[in-house]
Amino acid sequence: MRKKWLRVRPGAVTLFLVAPFLAEVLPGVNPPAELLRQPWAVVPLVMLYGSAALLAREVTLRWKGGYGTLLLLGAVHGVMEEGLLVRSFFDPAWLRRPELMHYGRWMGVNVLWALHLTLYHAVFSIAVPVTLVQQGRSWSQAQPWLGRQGWWLVGGLYLLRLALGWVGDSSYRASGLQVIGTFAVVVFLLFLARRQAVHERGQVDKDVVRQAPPPWKLSLWALGVSGLFFLISWGFPLWRVPAWMVVFLVVALAVGALVQMRAWGRRGGWGPRHRFALAAGGVSFFILLAWVQEWRPDPAASRQGMAALGFLTALTLLWVYHRLPPQELTER
Repeated sequence: MRKKWLRVRPGAVTLFLVAPFLAEVLPGVNPPAELLRQPWAVVPLVMLYGSAALLAREVTLRWKGGYGTLLLLGAVHGVMEEGLLVRSFFDPAWLRRPELMHYGRWMGVNVLWALHLTLYHAVFSIAVPVTLVQQGRSWSQAQPWLGRQGWWLVGGLYLLRLALGWVGDSSYRASGLQVIGTFAVVVFLLFLARRQAVHERGQVDKDVVRQAPPPWKLSLWALGVSGLFFLISWGFPLWRVPAWMVVFLVVALAVGALVQMRAWGRRGGWGPRHRFALAAGGVSFFILLAWVQEWRPDPAASRQGMAALGFLTALTLLWVYHRLPPQELTER
């Protein structure tokens, strides 16, 4: 029998669709009412976010890395998207708020927004979708979802989206130095991701004395960290908190959260429900925000349907969570 040219795995298809939903639709960047009015806008979203999440997941797997590797690869995507496509790292008018045009800007770079968006994409565009899809079904975490043809297809879609975005996504023209600097950061992050994968590959120490917190506490913690992250990044600048202090607080929050999650992951009893609860807790911030957006007047885009979308997302997460095994399953 002739072998199929392209084998489609359910996990890959699910992640391809979940990633743009969590990165753009649920947060209200591209609300459902606008996508229903312009359904063709879904195509560039899945090309960008679906491909990026799949590639990050597959590279992490091939490098035998963990979540640190995945987050660094997510940061690579964030720098590529925001530095080359949207060019929000450099465009002083990106926020469309004249009072913040020069806030946190240093040597032609919007330092605060560059930091915020890189962390946002690393977590919410890549790590959270990958975690929810991998933990939420019985698809093996240790098995690749892309074959050789899949790598060519998904990689080609991602590069095509980057090329099209470079031409038409932003009217701001980055300088040659800014473009070179962006690529230099990408190469450096890839280097760090490779080193992190080697480091994670050798980690075997477990803290079996202390038990991991219950999943519901992890969800509440992740919800609080997500809310604080956006409060610091978006609220403090409006209140005229010095930019250097906002940058410091964002970095401190990110480092503290990573250290805490790493410590929890080493404890006894840690399993799929704990990882899923952390990711779902981060998403819960957008679920709550969806209800606010539903009733907030916005002349730029219709927010109709956001509350229903948030409600359905919450039900789906609860349904999937209760189907998860409490402990790790042995890979075959």
